[in-house]
Amino acid sequence: MGRSRERRTEEPASGSSEARWAGHEKLRILVGPYILEEHCAYMAHAFDDFDILTFGLYEGADIRLEGLYTLETLLDALPEGWAPDLMLLWRPEYTTMPVGIEGADFPVAMLISDWYVAFTPCMEVARFVNAVVTGSRGHRVYRAAGFDHILNMPMLGYQRGFDGAYVSGVRDIDVLCAGNPNWNVHRERERVVHTLLSLPPEVRFFHSPMVSREDYNRLLGRTKIFVNQTVIGEINMKCYEVPAAGACLFVEEDNLDIRNYLVPDESVVLFRRDNLNERILYYLRHEEERRAIAAAGHEAMHERSYRANMFDIVEKLRQIGRDRLLSMGREILRAEPRIRAAHYLGYAARFTGFGLDDALALAHQLPDEIGSGKALLQGTLQFTARSAPYDTRTGHPWRGMWSLQEILDYLRSAWQSCEDDLCLNLAWAQIVSGVGSAEEISAAFDRLLRQLESGCRIPLGGTHLYTLPQAQRFPFERRAWEQVERGVPPDGVLREMLLEFAYDLLARHQAKQGNRREAVQSLREAVAANPTSQLTRPKLVEELIAVGEYEEALSVGRAHLEQAPLDVAIRVRLLESEVRRGDVESARQLLREARRIAEVFCEKELQARLSTIDRKLSEAGMAAAQAQPA
Repeated sequence: MGRSRERRTEEPASGSSEARWAGHEKLRILVGPYILEEHCAYMAHAFDDFDILTFGLYEGADIRLEGLYTLETLLDALPEGWAPDLMLLWRPEYTTMPVGIEGADFPVAMLISDWYVAFTPCMEVARFVNAVVTGSRGHRVYRAAGFDHILNMPMLGYQRGFDGAYVSGVRDIDVLCAGNPNWNVHRERERVVHTLLSLPPEVRFFHSPMVSREDYNRLLGRTKIFVNQTVIGEINMKCYEVPAAGACLFVEEDNLDIRNYLVPDESVVLFRRDNLNERILYYLRHEEERRAIAAAGHEAMHERSYRANMFDIVEKLRQIGRDRLLSMGREILRAEPRIRAAHYLGYAARFTGFGLDDALALAHQLPDEIGSGKALLQGTLQFTARSAPYDTRTGHPWRGMWSLQEILDYLRSAWQSCEDDLCLNLAWAQIVSGVGSAEEISAAFDRLLRQLESGCRIPLGGTHLYTLPQAQRFPFERRAWEQVERGVPPDGVLREMLLEFAYDLLARHQAKQGNRREAVQSLREAVAANPTSQLTRPKLVEELIAVGEYEEALSVGRAHLEQAPLDVAIRVRLLESEVRRGDVESARQLLREARRIAEVFCEKELQARLSTIDRKLSEAGMAAAQAQPA
C-alpha cells in the first residue's frame, strides 16, 4: 500500500488488459471499500499475487474516500496509468458501494461472508454487480432469491505468520468458545454454551470476551478443545484459525461444508447438542487421540490461507473471462430509472452512521416519483443526524442541512399524503412518539397497527428501509432469508416481527408517560404477536415488576429463559424478585446459574453484584430460620 495517488490518465500501451485476462501478466484489481480495521488487517497479504489498489475509509487504504461517493470519483483518484481490470466489492454487508457502479466498463464481483446480518441490503447490491462470491449457505439462499450469478467459493482463511503464531507450551484451557456474544445473531451458539455450562466443575471452560486478534490467538494457543457452533452452518473463520493454532476443533454435525475440508474423528470432531459434553469428556480423557486429531486438522488446513483462497477466487473469475462476466448480473440496468433510483435510495438509507450529507445530496438527485421513499431517506437520516451528538466513525459533529422543525414538517406532510407506505408509517411512529403531540402519536399508532393487523403486504426488496434498531434488525433479516431459502413468502413472519416492534414502541411511549399498566398490556400484545421472540419478554418483566405483578413477572421471565438461557440481566432481575418475595431456595438456584455464567464469561462486575445478592440471601435465610418456632 501507500502508492502514488496522482490523477489517472489513459492506460499505457504496454501491458494490455487482454494480456492480463489471458493470464500473461498480473490482473489489476481494485479492492474495497476497506472501512473497519478488524475487517481489513487479516487481508494484508491476501492479494499479493495480483496488482491491487485498495480504497475506502480505512486509514491503510491506498485511496481514502468517505461517505457515499461515485465510481467516477474513485476512478479519478487512481494513479496515473493504472486502470482496473476487475473490482472486488469487499464485504458490502459492512460497507457502501460507489454510486454508479453498475456502469463500470470492467467486471465487478462482490464478496460477502456475513450476509446473514444484512440479507436484504446485500440482495440490493447483488442487482448492481456481475458476480457474487459467497459460501455454500449464501449460495443456496441467494439462488432461492432469484439470482443466478452466484459463485460458491470459500473467501475466508487464516493469515500466515499471524494465526497460530502464539502457541503456548502449556494448554491449560480445556474447552473454549469465542466470538460475538450477541445472542440475537448467535442463537444456536447460545444454546450450545448453555449446554457446556453443565460440564463437570473440574473442566476449565470459558467463553472468551471480545479481545484483540493477538489475545484471541494466545487463547487458542492455550486451548485443548475449541467448540465452534457456526452461525449459518457453513465453514467460518474459526475452522481455519483453530487448526492453525493446533487446538482440537469441534464443529456442529450438520455443517454444510466441514466434510469437504476435514475428516470426522480424524481431523475434526463433529457434535450435536445432545452428545457434546460426552464427546468433550471423552477427548479430554484420551489425550493422544485428541492431539492426533488436532495435528491432522493443522495439516489439512495448512494451505487454506486467505492468499490461497483469494487466488482461487480471482482465477475462477479470470477463467470465466471479462466479456462473459460483463454479460452476467447487473439486472438493475434493465430496470426503469425510478426503480434503479429506489434501489440506491434504500441502500443509502441503511448507512446512517456516516456520510449523511452525501446521502441527502444523492436523494436530491433522484426522481420525484420516489415519493414517500425519498421523504423517508431525507427525513430519517436528518433526524438521526440532528439527534446524534457526533459522528461515531469520524468523531466530527453532524452538519445537518435542515432544522429539526423542517424535518418534522417534511415527514408529517409525507405521512399525511402516503397512507399505505408501511416503511414511512413505521418511521413516523418512531419519530412522533418522541416529539409529537398526543393526537399525532395516537393517529400514528392507530394507522400503523391497523395496517399491520390487516395483513398488508411486507415488501421484501425494501425491508432495509424499515428503521429498526439493531436488536430487531438481526432476527428480522434472519427470518427473511430463512423463509426465502425454504421457498416460502416471508410476509407472515415479518409481519409478526413488525407488529411486535410496533406494540413495543407504543409501550415505551406509554411507560414514558407514566401509563405503566397500559404499557404492560401493549407488551403483552407484542409477545402475543411474535411468541418466539426473545426481545419483548424482558421488557414485559421490567414493567410487571414496576407495577407489582411479581408472580406474572416470574412466569414471563422463566419462559424467556427457556428461549434465551444466557440472558444474565433477566436472570438477575428474577433473582432480585425472588429475594424480595422471600423465596430463598428458588433465588439460590438462580444465583448458582448466574454465577456459573459470570464465571464462564469472566464478568467480574457481575460476579461482584452477585456476591452482594448472596449476602442478602444469607441474611434472608437467617431471618427465616430465626422466625421458625422452637
